[in-house]
Amino acid sequence: MKDKTFFVKTGINGRGVGFSHHEMELLKVLANQKLLTGDLMRRYYETAVPISKDGMRKRLAKWESKKIINLHDMTEGKNYRFGNPYKRVTIANRGLNFLREHGYLDDDEYEDAETSLINIDFQDHYFCTQNLAIELMVRLKNRGVDFESINPIKEFGKNRINEKIELIPDWLLKSKDKNFYIETDTATETQSIIKSKVERYIKVAELEPECTHIVFFSVIDDSADTLHIYSEHREKRVANIKQTLLNMPGIHMKNLHVIVTQQSRSYDVAERSLISPLPLTNDFRQYEMQVAILALEQNESFNYEIKELEMDDFVFKGLEEEFYPDGIFEIANIAGTKRDNVAFVHMNEASANSMDRLNILSKCVRDSRFTKRVDRIIAFYSGSEELKRDVFGCVFDNVLISSQQDWAEEGRGGREPSFYKTKSNYRLEVTSFGE
Repeated sequence: MKDKTFFVKTGINGRGVGFSHHEMELLKVLANQKLLTGDLMRRYYETAVPISKDGMRKRLAKWESKKIINLHDMTEGKNYRFGNPYKRVTIANRGLNFLREHGYLDDDEYEDAETSLINIDFQDHYFCTQNLAIELMVRLKNRGVDFESINPIKEFGKNRINEKIELIPDWLLKSKDKNFYIETDTATETQSIIKSKVERYIKVAELEPECTHIVFFSVIDDSADTLHIYSEHREKRVANIKQTLLNMPGIHMKNLHVIVTQQSRSYDVAERSLISPLPLTNDFRQYEMQVAILALEQNESFNYEIKELEMDDFVFKGLEEEFYPDGIFEIANIAGTKRDNVAFVHMNEASANSMDRLNILSKCVRDSRFTKRVDRIIAFYSGSEELKRDVFGCVFDNVLISSQQDWAEEGRGGREPSFYKTKSNYRLEVTSFGE
């Protein structure tokens, strides 16, 4: 089937426009996603062969002329982005029948292709959702990862879970052992609504313990082809959502992970979430911590001695193992006049779970809950980009922040390890270990 060409039956000889297997798959994606831009169509098309924007535009025009798809001009007007070049694309009823005729759709799939292009606000929300969904489909396809892209209104809304919980995500990607729920945020929902959504996802995770549930909040910014003009920086909204989710009972279930980031960063964070084990295993965090410690020890400009301490000497009754620091070390200056007991905590970019864990441990240090003195915490990321792009959602007086990648590069360059502290719940400022 992959080498076969499928022809739309037009003209005397029944041959007209030909569609490759990949183009039939693209039409099937369009039928499922309901409403895409021409550029999203092109992005998916290029998983098989390159095609220019002009080449895609001409192809779509030809498909429309055969009534396989419908093209819709966007609405332009006051307060909207002018000159957005991407038309809206929907499948036509003839396109659905064409797919059924050649076995790409079952007879009862998508009985009617009618798709209303309702208000512009909805279009922005929908296309930002589809931007993320299509980009993830492209990346997973290129990696050879099996998954389903599921329209939640048609599928998720009718399953056994929703008989008990009123919850329909904006979109759903599903693999054998993971459900990835996209929640696109336009900053119009109150924090209480956000919290209520997460509470319902917690119930979903309880009802399906055999599956890992990843809830992904993507805050719209100016990185997507929206009609409204949005701010490039949405850190404050991301911080507010994370702050809302602090101390929420149930958020640390082993099969649930909640992620909050802005649209421009969502593609990389989402891909990593889908291909990595979540929540991150203790073994992974331990490995990353040892790499970080080695980077500090090998930096000749870091004039401190580091000695690992026994975790069991510090943890107190009632602290669950999932909240343990990843290690506790004594860090002393060379003269031996100052010795700090420092808890190390590995951070996962955009993770509300990771931020809540750090918040809990920060309070334990502040309130002297550990059985032995812990002076402060070093929260570290694996990569420097993860650190720069993350938003904390909380101010910590006793936490230093950095990344093991920074420490390794600074050591090779003969520079002191860099550290940051929280200036606000969405801003960091440079500091040093000795301050």
